[in-house]
Amino acid sequence: MAKDRGDEAVWPWRHTCFVAALEDALAVFCFQWVGVWRDVCNRENHMKCLTAIATITMAATALLFPYGRAVGFAFEDDLIAPASSVSANVNERYKVESVGIRNWRGFVTRRLERDMRKMEGKFFRAEAVDSLVRQIEYEFPGYAVQRKVERGSRPEFVRVMFDLERKRRTIDLRSPRVLYSSISGGSAAADMNIEAGPVSATAGYVSDNDERAERFSGFRGGLLLPVGNGRVKLGVLGESYRSSWNSRLSGNPDLYRARTNVEPSVVISVGPGLELHAGLSFQRLDMQVPAAGDLAANALFTTLRYSRQWQHGLTGTKTLVAGYGLRAAATNLGSDYAYRRHVGEAGFKVSGDDATLSVNTVMGGIDGTAPLFDRFVMGNSRTLRGWNRFALAPDGANRMAHVSMDGTYKRLRACYDTGTIWNAGRPKVLRHSAGLGITIHGWTAMLAVPLRGGAIEPVVLIGMNF
Repeated sequence: MAKDRGDEAVWPWRHTCFVAALEDALAVFCFQWVGVWRDVCNRENHMKCLTAIATITMAATALLFPYGRAVGFAFEDDLIAPASSVSANVNERYKVESVGIRNWRGFVTRRLERDMRKMEGKFFRAEAVDSLVRQIEYEFPGYAVQRKVERGSRPEFVRVMFDLERKRRTIDLRSPRVLYSSISGGSAAADMNIEAGPVSATAGYVSDNDERAERFSGFRGGLLLPVGNGRVKLGVLGESYRSSWNSRLSGNPDLYRARTNVEPSVVISVGPGLELHAGLSFQRLDMQVPAAGDLAANALFTTLRYSRQWQHGLTGTKTLVAGYGLRAAATNLGSDYAYRRHVGEAGFKVSGDDATLSVNTVMGGIDGTAPLFDRFVMGNSRTLRGWNRFALAPDGANRMAHVSMDGTYKRLRACYDTGTIWNAGRPKVLRHSAGLGITIHGWTAMLAVPLRGGAIEPVVLIGMNF
């Protein structure tokens, strides 16, 4: 337990150990990345590659060191901080008199009851309250949680109360994605979400010429139904798209006119912020070559995803996301394709009043022969912005590695991307790009350029949610 010495807080030795362990893990991570990027660079570009790695590593270290301290504090249950050592939140100069759930008389888990009691008698901390909100939302998935800080019965004390309200039926339009690219033209996607208590359904339309090797247009819809206490949900997704192709792919025997997909799945909340998604995907491809007929790409898929957010100052946040996904198609599932697709990704974002900064990395590999919709693509609105994806890999590839940095300050937005995409057994080339633009009310207009020798060919990107 930290001990109060006037205006100074003495943190337990466990914090120092945790931060040191995090720094060691970060160092190992950076050295591993150096090895990966050294392998993907050719010999002539070693110095250029290592310069880019050093820049990204220093930026990641600057970002993740305060994040490591936040994690260390979050795992310390007995932390007590005096009023002068916390942020300027007006409530943080008071101690917590009591913590409770006002309109719930049923059973709560022993862990939740213990964590609420541990807050009592200690100084109010917004991070601890946020952690309790996430824990209550996890234990009561069918309810919306409202926090209230009230005056206590004694001076210099406050009461923290949580109100549970059963979620009502709502219909809303999710944030649409709109994009115009001077290379691939326009793309758009919009989904309508309907919630009736714990049950949710979605329906939407998409026309996309950015994420995959094809332009696909059509409808999609899904249903998510909680089981038992809501930590397990059963879902089903349906998609039907028409496909069109760039002229560079004409004559490719793997092209298809349309594809449909039905995905039954289960979503399990393993713990706060940790979610497991697994199921089966039954894809049907209507091939352009008449002799090929229809082909199936049935697969088993699983995704493990972790997300966590911390308060940063009064209005800012720090967000960590990480995930790993596997998609495995096999003939014993009735598939005409047999392959395994692995994808690992991680990202860290710091947001404030006027500025944001994010670092994201993704690596992927495919073993076997995958259909075109499952092959990796780079040179779009999210990876190697400024490059033409049809010049890098017109029909996609089975290996990729990418790191991007994206920042905003007021209305200014800038980005830097570096990565490589290749097929196994073929040469690898590390490429770089940068972009600069303005953002107004969620809309961004950006000019992105590939960083290479020779003539500069900028790409115009205009839209929202990219």
